[in-house]
This record gives sequence, C-alpha cells and structure tokens, in this order.
Amino acid sequence: MPVDNNHRLTYVGPPDPDHRFPMWFEDETGTRLDLVLTPDRFAPETGGLPFPARPVSFPDNFPDEGFYFTADAEMAVGGAGQVGRARLILALEAAFSGTGEPAEGTRVVFSRIRVRMDDVIPGAEYVVTHPYGQTRPLIADEDGRVIDTEDLGVAEEDFETVLRSGHVAPFLRATDAPDGHLGDGASETPVTGSPFGTNMFRVDGPRVGDAGGPTDPDDPDNIDRIQTDLFVVQGRLATAFGAEPTRMTYSRGQDGTTIVDAFARTAPGQEVELLGRGVPRTAFVASEGDYVARAQVPAPPQRVEIANVLDVPITRTEVPVVDEVIGRATYDPTARTLLVQAQSSDAQAPKLTVEGIGDLPAPEHTFDGVTAVPSTLTITSSAGGRADLPVVLAGAVPDALPVVADAGPDQTAITGRVVTLDGSSSRGDIVRGRWTQQAGTAVTLDDPSAIAPTFTAPEPGALTFALTVDGPGGSATDSLDVVVTPAPPPNDVTVDRAEFRTRTGQFRIAGTASGAQADEVTVTFDGTEIGRGPVTATGDWDVRRTVTAAEPELVPGVGSRVEASTPGSEPVVVPVSIRA
Repeated sequence: MPVDNNHRLTYVGPPDPDHRFPMWFEDETGTRLDLVLTPDRFAPETGGLPFPARPVSFPDNFPDEGFYFTADAEMAVGGAGQVGRARLILALEAAFSGTGEPAEGTRVVFSRIRVRMDDVIPGAEYVVTHPYGQTRPLIADEDGRVIDTEDLGVAEEDFETVLRSGHVAPFLRATDAPDGHLGDGASETPVTGSPFGTNMFRVDGPRVGDAGGPTDPDDPDNIDRIQTDLFVVQGRLATAFGAEPTRMTYSRGQDGTTIVDAFARTAPGQEVELLGRGVPRTAFVASEGDYVARAQVPAPPQRVEIANVLDVPITRTEVPVVDEVIGRATYDPTARTLLVQAQSSDAQAPKLTVEGIGDLPAPEHTFDGVTAVPSTLTITSSAGGRADLPVVLAGAVPDALPVVADAGPDQTAITGRVVTLDGSSSRGDIVRGRWTQQAGTAVTLDDPSAIAPTFTAPEPGALTFALTVDGPGGSATDSLDVVVTPAPPPNDVTVDRAEFRTRTGQFRIAGTASGAQADEVTVTFDGTEIGRGPVTATGDWDVRRTVTAAEPELVPGVGSRVEASTPGSEPVVVPVSIRA
C-alpha cells in the first residue's frame, strides 16, 4: 500500500523585495531555508544565471529554477541482465510556469519527489520507500524505464499552496552538515528527519540486487531489494528574514492630525522599523510573527518603508499608504434600492465610489432602480483605499411563486402499447396533483394522482389529458394530446441457414426479415444470446459467433435449436445443423 506524508511545511516567508519569491520556508522543526540563486561552497546546485559574471537581477539575469532544498540518492539496479541506475530526487523548488522563462506573474514554488530507474525489467513492478513515504507499484515501460514524478503545490504567485499540499517536509539534514547548512551539497552521507524514520532510498522489485547494489542490512540475502541511506543534501539556513507589509493605512482628522498604521509579518524575534520621508523612525511591536506600528506624520505619505534591521544587509520593502474605508451595504430587492453607508479614515473626505454603481455623494446614499447586486460590493477611495462590503438584504419577503403545471409535450402512441404521461417538469411547492381525461376513447390510468401514470393505448384516435397541481399559491392546469395510430403489421423473420462448424467452433445463422421494426435480428442458443445482426436494405441478415474454450455450454449437440427474433416479431426456432 502506498504511504503518503501528512507532515507539511509550516510557514512561508515574506517575498524578497527584488525578485518576489519567498525569502524562506520553515518546517515543523523551526528550520528555515532560503532560496539559493547563486552557488556557494555548500550549496552548489542552482539553475544557472544567463550572465554569471553579473549580479542577480529579475527578470533579465535570473535563473529559470532555484532550490530551497534538495536531497538526492542513487544506486546500481539490476534485473535485466545489465547494470542500471536508480535515482531519487527530493526538492523544494522555485521555477516559472508557462515557457519556464523568468517573467512577472509566473512564479511557482513546489515540492518534488521523483523516482527514475533505467535498465530494469520491462513490465515489472517496483515499489520505492523513501524518507517521505512509499510509492504505489511503479511499472517499467517497454524500454525498462521507470519515471515517476510528484510535483505538488504548483500555483502561480500563490506560495501558500505548497504549505497545504507539498509532501517534502520536514527538511532532511545530513548527519555531518556544515554550519549554516543542512548538507554540503556534494558528499553522500546518512540523513535524519524522515517523519516515518525511513531515512533511506529502497527499491523492491524482481532481482534488483543483480547489479551489486547496496542491500538491506536487515535482509542482506534478499535479491529483490536494494537500499541505501546515503544522500547528497543541499539546504542553506536563512540568515535574512525580511518583513512583509500586510496593511499600511493612514487616518487624518479635521485638524489635519495624521496617523500611519502599519501591519507586517515575518519570523519571530526580528527588529522591524517603519521609515519614510516625513515619517519618524518607529519600531514595530511584535507578537510571534505579527508586527504592528503607529506613527504620527505631518501629512499623509504616499509611500513608506519597512526595514528588518537585523538582516545583513538590511532588507527594505517600500509600500504605498492608503486611507482605510469602512461601510455597510443594504439592498432591498422589492423596492430595488441600494443603501450604501461608507466613510474614509481621512476626514478631509476623498471621493468614494461604489464599483459598478457610481460615486457616493454623501457618507450615506440610496441608489434607486438597482435591479440586482452581487453578494459583495467594492468601495474605492480616491486616496487609494478600498473595502469589500458583504451585501445585506432587507425589505419585505415576497410571496412564494405559484405552482406551474407541465403535462409534457404531445405524444404519438400505437394501439395496444403502454403510454406514460409525464408531469415531472411541473414546479413549485406542489401539495397534490391529478390527471383527468378530457377527450377521446375512455382509458384507465393506473394511478391518476401519480406524477407519471400509464395506460394502454386504445383504438386509433385523439386523446386529451389534463394535469392539475395544487399548492399554497393556488392551482394550475396544463394539458396534452396523445394521437393513437394503428399497430404496424408484425415483423416476419425467416432462418435460411443455422449451422455450427465443429472445426472452427463457429455458429453461422442467416436469413431474411421484413416489417416496420425489422432493423436487427437477435439469435439465442439455450437462452443465451450468441449474436445480433443488422437487417440490410434487401432484408438479409447474418449472425456469426465463434465459441471459445471457456464457453463449453455454447457448443450445440444433436437436436439443438437456435431462436431468431426482432422486437416486433414472434421468435422463430430452428434446429442447428452440425458440420465439420
């Protein structure tokens, strides 16, 4: 049975001010890793820069992929008479959707678990156990290759998705990791950190140990298993944590007094400051990863800066400052009026606009003739603020809609056939319904109060039925006509040949059929259908069936018979001729 990892990464860091990928990711152990864009001594794996001699810059000199974490393992695998390779790749990777080239709006971060094996037995099944679980059986293709990739959390510009769905967590650590890293990115070494205690790469499959790969130390003679606990691990501990502004607003009184309210988030234990032209340097106060600050300024600033002063160099993020808009929206669908009450935190009254409706001439205004509104209205301010207001419904509750009877479309029927009336398309709060015959030869409905009663069509002619339904709003009636036509003459089926060839084990049944419904002939033997044959334009039909060794009950003997029929005919029973 496959084993999936239900452990997840716990926190995504603020976007980097320059390239907007998260500065770090954190796992359940509190380990935070940054994004390796340029190689260092213990983190050599990157996507590579287009211009390696130049500084990193987005998007013109930026790698098409980068890594927060990687762990690779490989070993020799056998089974197909040669030495193949089995490889496991575990990663938390940053990349780009679409063409894969660095571009705004296409950033993605995802977890990857990839298994690849070459030169194994085509069609054979292999099960892989790794630090984050166990795969389902993986089937080698016709060339003896296994390629299985699980990329989870891929969502453009939504880095929270990988927290919810990625299986690469918590991060693995090499047992001899250098300071500041989870591994040296080059040496094979044992690791710790598997939530299952399976700090290994194991392959179970037919004769995988033939190539001399490492064995399971607890089962060294098992030729159908190879296993290694050696991984090459890369992961650099984050040393810069940044700060992400989550809200930046101002309020201004009638006397001009202006306050900036700032909200941000980052890792706990950081020192974050609010800065800007005309803004006094102000320290944020923190609780866990949430940071807030207030500063009095001479006038509303267009932009401010938040800085994590513990980062080296200091991480600075500039953000616009807007007014805060609050309000309430009430819609009366009966009167078709929309009451909007809204105000800005700026007492000097910037213009407020209801998107899709119009400007607010006053803090409280009623819009007339509004036929309908969405569930949420957006109020925007000329000072940059906005608010999404849930719409509250008010006013009189209208009466329930009256019931509607629907007897269905007119029908054509054949004398002697069963006819079904159908009132299922009637709607409303129906308490009861009843069918009555209005015209034509009298018939008997099996249940006049049913939604779909039946009757047997009488002699040819026109019949009229009415359906009446009752509900809280009264009654409603609808009618339909049923035109009854004469029954067509019965189909005629003949069998000209009924043979069973013992040498080939084949039935050969053929003949002719005529009549209005003689479209197809069905042939049965001893109650079992052995075939169907279409009737040609000249009235001929032919059915052939080869009996397999698994169907001894279909082999006829002396005196056996077959039966041929069409939907509108009596069955014709004829003996089977046994031939070599």
